[in-house]
Amino acid sequence: MAEKIDFYQIWFKEDHKAKLYPFATPYFNEGLTPYFENTIISELVSQSEADKIAVCSWALRDKRTGVIPPKRDVSIEVMQEDFDVMSFTKNGRDHDMLGALDAWHPGSSAILRKIFKKLGHKMVERPNFPIYQNAFCAKTDIYKRYVEEFLNPAMLLIHFDEEIHHLAFQNSNYTRTITNIPVDLVRIKRLLGLDYYPLVPFLLERCFSLWIEDKNYKIVYL
Repeated sequence: MAEKIDFYQIWFKEDHKAKLYPFATPYFNEGLTPYFENTIISELVSQSEADKIAVCSWALRDKRTGVIPPKRDVSIEVMQEDFDVMSFTKNGRDHDMLGALDAWHPGSSAILRKIFKKLGHKMVERPNFPIYQNAFCAKTDIYKRYVEEFLNPAMLLIHFDEEIHHLAFQNSNYTRTITNIPVDLVRIKRLLGLDYYPLVPFLLERCFSLWIEDKNYKIVYL
């Protein structure tokens, strides 16, 4: 019997809709929280009754143009395959996720270590399964466990812990997306009151890879 798949793509501008996969459930993000797509992930995953779920950017198709081979396209059929977690992006075997994070956003791995320590979770120095951009599909019970055990507590910690809040809301110096589109700083100013793109989403983006490290899940790359 085929599994039920919830495959969401988040969009917030009219021209984004043409980029969505035809089988995606569009999610219009009218607003914006300081946690960016993570707020939507928490909402959609928590309420899902599907067997597997993915919550991805409207730009997933464009972002996958740089995926190293061999590669297959995202489809409902591949999400029916046997896995606990399937990443839609992949890197070379020697890729160091946290080393790259510090190269792009200096000092960020130390902030992540503080977050993990304050939440009572262990954090590895070099995750074996780097997954970027929240571009993955997971069994819903696993994704819900991550949201409940880590993501929601992490967002609360960032909100209420003065030290972590200050660190997480530093300027990330992010001005252009991976697809070379200028960041919409006007929208960020209007909705968040910030003149820059904060570090928060780049920190939270790495947390799933760190959280799954010791779980013995079947993790595959598309």
